[in-house]
Amino acid sequence: ILRDIPVIVICVIVASLIECFLVLPGHLNQSLARGSREEGKIRQALDRGFNRFRDEVYQPIVHLVMRAPGLVLLTGLMLFVLSVGLITGGRVKFTFFPSIDGTTLWAAAQFTPGTQQADVDAFLASLETSLAATEAQFAAPVSRYAVRQHRQLSGPGIQRIQGDHVGTLKVTLMGNVDGPTNDAVIEAWRANIQLPAGIEKFSIRQATGGPPSKPIEVKLTGQSIARLKDASLLLQEQLKRYPGVSNVDDDLPFGAEQLVVTLTPEGRTLGLTSQSLARQIRSAFEGRVLQTFFDNGIEVEVSLALSTQERDRLSTLDQLPIITPQGGVVPLPVVADFTARRGLDELRRSDGDMSIVVSADLNNTVANAADILNSLRETTLPDLERSFDVTAVFQGRAKDQDETFADMRTGVVVAFVLIYIILAWVFASYTWPFAVLAAIPLGLTGAIAGHWVMGLDLTVLSLFGFFGLSGIVINDSIVLVSTYRRYIEEGQHHLDAIVNASRMRLRAVLVTSLTTIGGLTPILFETSPQAQFLIPMATTIVFGLAYG
Repeated sequence: ILRDIPVIVICVIVASLIECFLVLPGHLNQSLARGSREEGKIRQALDRGFNRFRDEVYQPIVHLVMRAPGLVLLTGLMLFVLSVGLITGGRVKFTFFPSIDGTTLWAAAQFTPGTQQADVDAFLASLETSLAATEAQFAAPVSRYAVRQHRQLSGPGIQRIQGDHVGTLKVTLMGNVDGPTNDAVIEAWRANIQLPAGIEKFSIRQATGGPPSKPIEVKLTGQSIARLKDASLLLQEQLKRYPGVSNVDDDLPFGAEQLVVTLTPEGRTLGLTSQSLARQIRSAFEGRVLQTFFDNGIEVEVSLALSTQERDRLSTLDQLPIITPQGGVVPLPVVADFTARRGLDELRRSDGDMSIVVSADLNNTVANAADILNSLRETTLPDLERSFDVTAVFQGRAKDQDETFADMRTGVVVAFVLIYIILAWVFASYTWPFAVLAAIPLGLTGAIAGHWVMGLDLTVLSLFGFFGLSGIVINDSIVLVSTYRRYIEEGQHHLDAIVNASRMRLRAVLVTSLTTIGGLTPILFETSPQAQFLIPMATTIVFGLAYG
């Protein structure tokens, strides 16, 4: 996403340079050859008004500033500190990438294994009924149509599962620009849904633009999968307490009921081990290959196992004979205990350790992901790591954010070095570039204040807009400093040179800035949900340039 923006900007600037140096001179030559024309009344009135403002309002302000430069400098520094305080104080929050509403919702339901498909289908039908009741709460239709997906669990960020105990309702939305947001629709729909008994997991998700990762993802690693699962369940309960958090889940769901076999003291006394006991049970139920022979070139395996009827009866375990190392035979219940518990469908490893990832969606209009992650880092995760002997790290968009910031820090250094080299070459000085670069903090002040005024969170695109803002603010400074240096070379006193340069270049600076502000202002009032992620970048440039 970010790569396209500088490519377009560079192409536009290259095109403007070609127009300026190759096309514009010819136009000017033709215009001047026709001789001067009398300017219209509107143009004359505008020029008189601007000259009056420049000479009667702006020039006295410049004289006043020259009499108290220290006060002006401290005022600018104070406003810069206050703008940074808006971020550190939480008035302006940071969201790595805002969620962009999609046009599809997935309501996925997972019941306990063994649930009849008719029960799942009945719940999917009730979801459609509750969706119709939800639409009645809004002024315009919300959904276009809904499709039931039987025996499969699907949707963005959902582990695909098939079986009679799962089902999904896929809803295609109208996508009205003036309609309610997807988060508002989901919250209203949830309020009308009655979850039946036996349902294990239920989520309503949407396909959003931007990075595919979740705003909240915590990866837990450790040696024991049981302790990891317990830690995951506790973390999920903590996450559900935060407002705006939904679809809390992990990537290791419980599977079917399992019987865990444990060797009894009698079994150990008879010389059995867990491995030998498991081997005999597996041979009885899964079969043991006794012989392999070829029949007309086809390999045929002969295996010995219990009959199908015996394998399907739980009572078979009470009668299964186990051979001891001494050659004796004892019933299985004598040497083993059985414990029923839910198993896990699969196991995951990371760097040799067992791992599990807890994730959640977030309504950005209700809560901020950075605040929730900081709260988890300070309160929940330290206790979780001590109690369950696990290690917790943030993944998802938090990890993407760290990687992006590392790249952007490098980008900032490279950008400012290149800007400094160009300015030092133009001004033939090592110190004058710093006078031009001093305008950049002023632009940052306006950018942060603009987000506060507009009620927006800072995003990665806001920071990216600051790169472009720096170049534009520097352009205005170059215009002013170049004129000042020319007046100094003509022999003017430095105070007079400052006032005259400010007065003479006021129109050029204003036109350069106002055209950019005017071009970006329509984006600030764009109501299309798909364009909302661009508004923070436009806010950075518009307010930063206006203040700078």
